[in-house]
Amino acid sequence: MEQYCCFVNNEKYFFTYGDLKYNRNGKTYSGVAEFWKEGCERERDTVPFYTKEDEIDLTHKKIQEQIEKKICKN
Repeated sequence: MEQYCCFVNNEKYFFTYGDLKYNRNGKTYSGVAEFWKEGCERERDTVPFYTKEDEIDLTHKKIQEQIEKKICKN
């Protein structure tokens, strides 16, 4: 599985996700991303995400938004 990275509060996070599920009725894709902070590979967490069919190219942005929400919540 490919790893991607993003920055949240000036800290580097990595994330990965599997195949997306397609919802024909809502015309959306959904999935679960696993993420971890750089240097803390053993402390992983997950976030659900979804993106509209015509915004599939924004998937990584949507995942980053969910990671930010989860981190800022804690």
